[in-house]
Amino acid sequence: QVVTDKFQADQGLSGKVMRTGKPVYIKDLLEDIDQSEYIHFGHAEHVRSVLAVPMRLRGKVIGMISAQSYSPSAYSPQDKILLELLASYAAIAIDNFGLFAHIQQLATIDPVTEIFNRRHLFDLGRLEFLRARRFKRSLSAIMMDIDHFKLVNDRYGHAMGDYILLKLGKLLCSHNQVPCSGLYS
Repeated sequence: QVVTDKFQADQGLSGKVMRTGKPVYIKDLLEDIDQSEYIHFGHAEHVRSVLAVPMRLRGKVIGMISAQSYSPSAYSPQDKILLELLASYAAIAIDNFGLFAHIQQLATIDPVTEIFNRRHLFDLGRLEFLRARRFKRSLSAIMMDIDHFKLVNDRYGHAMGDYILLKLGKLLCSHNQVPCSGLYS
């Protein structure tokens, strides 16, 4: 059975593992009652042995993984090695997810206005068109252009032009006139 719970990183077993960066093996909670303060998951009175290892990424502890057993002395040195290997793969997976989310954001959010870009407009438009057709509802879109905006860039510089576009994006998002990236909402 796999149980996933969230705990404060500075408390309990996770706090100890993350603080020290070292594995914790409690052979028998009934014999090592001082360690029971670290157990804050499941039914501590039933858990007899616990193995917990840090999840490391680029030398930094980013979390921990633990295994618990209702039997005393349930884990061997090989189990510790296996759990450490699993923790390293889990840390890489978490990092990859963060990188994927960042790349997804870069692909769909305009860096100047910080609102959805043209690519996302087409993706969203395709979905909304299909939804409007499916539910037999009308669909409208508003396109806007700032006349002679090149003059702003030429006269005041691109930094000022970018600032104006950013402020316009924030203004439109604050009035829900455009689908926003979530950076403002």
